[in-house]
Amino acid sequence: LQLAPHYALARNNLAVTLVQQGRPQEALAAFQDAIRADPALMVPRLNLGLLLFTQDRLQPALRTLLHQLRP
Repeated sequence: LQLAPHYALARNNLAVTLVQQGRPQEALAAFQDAIRADPALMVPRLNLGLLLFTQDRLQPALRTLLHQLRP
């Protein structure tokens, strides 16, 4: 991340690792960073939606997941 701070897949991978470590709030921020780095990249948005879903934050999860379906 230090060499390429705007590399969205690296930020997504960091977020996934944070989820696996039981650090969901940090993961949430990392997924959001990945989305800002590349808004067209689907993977971090889907992962963020799934994380929100597992936190019972259904409305934000649905908005996040449906965002990918917009033309």
